[in-house]
Amino acid sequence: MWHIESQLVHALNDGDPRFGDVVCPIHLSTTFAQERFGRPIRYDYARGGNPTRQVVEDQIAILEDALLSDGNASCADGNAADITSDDNCDGAKGGLAFATGMAAITAVLSLFKPGDEIIVPKNLYGGTFRILDKYFSRFGLRYRFADFSNPVAVEQALTIDESPESVKKTKESLAGAILTEATSAETQAAATAVTETQAVATAVTETQAVLARRPQKAVFFESPTNPLLEVIDIAAIAAIAKRHNALTIVDNTFMTPYLQQPLKLGADIVLHSATKYLGGHSDVLAGLVATRNYELYKRLHFIQYSTGGTLSAFDSYLLTRGIKTLALRMNKACDNASIIANYLVEKCLRGNNCTKNDNSAGNDNSVRNVSCDDNAGNDSNAIHSYGNAINSCNGSFPIARVFYPGLSSHPGNNIQQKQAKSGGALVSFELAEGYDVQKFAGKLRLITVAESLGAVESLLCHPASMTHASIPAELREEMGISNRLLRLSVGIEHIDDLLADIQQGLDAL
Repeated sequence: MWHIESQLVHALNDGDPRFGDVVCPIHLSTTFAQERFGRPIRYDYARGGNPTRQVVEDQIAILEDALLSDGNASCADGNAADITSDDNCDGAKGGLAFATGMAAITAVLSLFKPGDEIIVPKNLYGGTFRILDKYFSRFGLRYRFADFSNPVAVEQALTIDESPESVKKTKESLAGAILTEATSAETQAAATAVTETQAVATAVTETQAVLARRPQKAVFFESPTNPLLEVIDIAAIAAIAKRHNALTIVDNTFMTPYLQQPLKLGADIVLHSATKYLGGHSDVLAGLVATRNYELYKRLHFIQYSTGGTLSAFDSYLLTRGIKTLALRMNKACDNASIIANYLVEKCLRGNNCTKNDNSAGNDNSVRNVSCDDNAGNDSNAIHSYGNAINSCNGSFPIARVFYPGLSSHPGNNIQQKQAKSGGALVSFELAEGYDVQKFAGKLRLITVAESLGAVESLLCHPASMTHASIPAELREEMGISNRLLRLSVGIEHIDDLLADIQQGLDAL
């Protein structure tokens, strides 16, 4: 098995062996000849499948380790395009490519029916919130907020009644059913091992019936989140969701499969806005979905084919080209982001009296006050915080908070190290009270003010007026997205030039 760096370059992307292409060819045909009526050679119509798009779909399946399984017979090296409704397809590739990231999200949410409920964190991408709140709500699909930094809160949200009394009662009822059956079997002198097994099976069936009646059908989240870069424990949340018969859906756009693979951590579906890091050059719109579950794949493929939001052949080619250099771009961008985050923290420490969030000793999210004078300037684990751990810098330096999962002071740093290769290439920071974000942005010459992220060029976003403008102002404030928050997507430029540009903006404040 190749390392992922080699897979990015070569996996299904070496062209057509009949002609010796070294790049994936672009198949523009919208229809395909058939051997006879109703018997296509492989493809029939481009909405249902296209050879160039198939390369992208199989690539994301390989990179996300999304080989399909139905728990039965094996069909190694199968392709998803070959699946029929009667096939067993262990080993086939469960990837799907869409015209945009939002088209991919729309397809995934279309799995659910009226009355179903999706559990989401408040710190959610604005586009996902908008489509849940303004579009799918019209068809009866509901959503509920939960604190994903607290697994207990997520577990409570996955029950019919969120009240602690109801949760306790439900657990006691289910546990009691098992205990009663088991005790009854043990106290009967003539009871056999078969009877005990049947008793437990009955209790399990009753439990499954309770779960099936619940409206909560999935948890949907990103990690790190957008734009505050909170880290969510994917494995822990997936385990909770599985216990409650709910799907785990993870948006892996920020990390990419190069840094993080949610399916290996227990997720059921992973999706990407491939417009971002996977494409990497701000020249293609695309969305990707991957799953290991055969039944989910069939349903998603049906939705893709029926609704038609598929990725074009030319955009598929652009995406395969971008994927080849993902490792190189991510390595450079992540290195730059780490340096920038520490630069902002160190300058704040040197310039101000600060409150420091010290989480270097583990998962203790307590806040420890320290003196941040010039003698403390070399301590780069400084003012990162989120949630209730509020930090501030009271002095002349205009930055109040820095958000980056790669800082050891980040409350989720331990989890990030466990489930991802690095802290990523995004840095968010909040200006102090009284400082103008427009004045800062107006002095930048290298960094571009623009929507989106994940490109080779560095992009600065103001979430309150751009990516999260669709979220009501009071909810944004509650989420921690103030009008002074900025999100920097760090590119691959020379780090000295990036630091100089940021300093130029700070000097204008």
